[in-house]
Order: sequence, then C-alpha cells, then structure tokens
Amino acid sequence: MIQVKTPELPETTRLPTSASSVPASSNGLAEGKFERAIRRATSDKVRELQVKIVDDGVFVSGRCGSFYCKQQAQQAAIALMKADPRLAFDSLVNRIDVW
Repeated sequence: MIQVKTPELPETTRLPTSASSVPASSNGLAEGKFERAIRRATSDKVRELQVKIVDDGVFVSGRCGSFYCKQQAQQAAIALMKADPRLAFDSLVNRIDVW
C-alpha cells in the first residue's frame, strides 16, 4: 500500500537530499521518469517541478493553479509506482502548492 502524505509546510521548505535506497547511478533516471510522467499527466502545468527520491519515498514539489492539477500529478506518480516494480516506493509526499 502506498502512503500519500500532504504536509502543511512553508513555501520556502527545501526537499531532503539524503541518500536513497535507489542506487545513485539510477537515482537521476528514476526522478526523470517521475518528472516526465507528471508533466505528461498535467499537460506541463506544474511550475518549478522537482522530484527527489529519498529513503524509500518520493518527494514531489512545485506550484500549480488548481487542486485538480495537484491531484493529477499525484495520481501520475502513483500509477508509475504501480507500473514499474523498480520504482515501487513506500511513500509519496506531495508538496505541490496551489496558488
């Protein structure tokens, strides 16, 4: 079961940068896959999109204009986790801000 967390954090909060369970060589590739899936699902409506993989979790941040767009980004990340066993992480933290 994938846990989805949407914490209330200040806009200036940075994503963690600790070591990941995914090997460092493929970490960037996995983050790129998540980013492309989110951009495709939201028609590239998430601004300043960042994806970080840290300790069995995926952190997604950025800004978008609606809660629907935020939900689309979250669902795209979850679908990718279910489709690719190498990207099956325990949690997804959605820090996309809606303006």
